[in-house]
Amino acid sequence: MPRRAITPLELTEFPPESVTILERWLCLACILDVYTRHLKLSARTARSEIKKYTPTIEEIHPHQLSRPFFEPERPKDRCPHCGSAAKWHARLCIYRIESGKASDGRRRELVKSLTDSFAVVDEKTTRRHAFYEWLEKLSAELDFDAPGWLMEASMHYLGRKEPKVD
Repeated sequence: MPRRAITPLELTEFPPESVTILERWLCLACILDVYTRHLKLSARTARSEIKKYTPTIEEIHPHQLSRPFFEPERPKDRCPHCGSAAKWHARLCIYRIESGKASDGRRRELVKSLTDSFAVVDEKTTRRHAFYEWLEKLSAELDFDAPGWLMEASMHYLGRKEPKVD
């Protein structure tokens, strides 16, 4: 079956500080093994169950990825759990859009325009938790030995607080 090209989402309308893009890899051979060998499903039933699968938030954001999720160092790496070839791997692109006054309307329009190749998972969190996640991501990107790190951090914070102001 030929692969369908899924075009990436156009997220330039959103404030850059409110969008996070994650990439996770899923080993289909590991899932097929669990369904057929351990759960004793037929191959046809296992394939239909795999097609219906939508990952939960807990599976997407763990600190330690577990089977069938993994992060390859190179795109053609084998699965670290079962050793399957790259043709058994599926790439999941996760787009997180933080809610806020500047992004709520656009986010609703985007969700309405999505096709069947996308799954929408809504995560409820507090403002404090969202801020600390953003701060953790920002601290990983900043070089604190550089002389302009405070200015760069301030620009990121202002981009988050007042996204419409240049």
